Amino acid sequence: MTIPYGAAKAGLNIMAKGFVKAWGDKVRVNTIIPGAFLTDVTRFWETIPEGIAAPEEMVGAVLFLSSHLSDMVVGHVLMVDGGWTIQ
Repeated sequence: MTIPYGAAKAGLNIMAKGFVKAWGDKVRVNTIIPGAFLTDVTRFWETIPEGIAAPEEMVGAVLFLSSHLSDMVVGHVLMVDGGWTIQ
């Protein structure tokens, strides 16, 4: 189950990079990579890690990238994972 999921995420990241090359001077293209969030998918996990994020905690990143505050942010990958990838 993790191989198709990983392949899909990798495909979206490559697609975003292609969009940056194609339209980066006209359209802001950025990618948000969410970490583990407490969603319906987690019901299939054997154990749920302590401190896992609620979906609402993604809102700040989305609002930032969709606002004028990120006018000069183009082609970036923003990991919203609460630091889980560095643990």
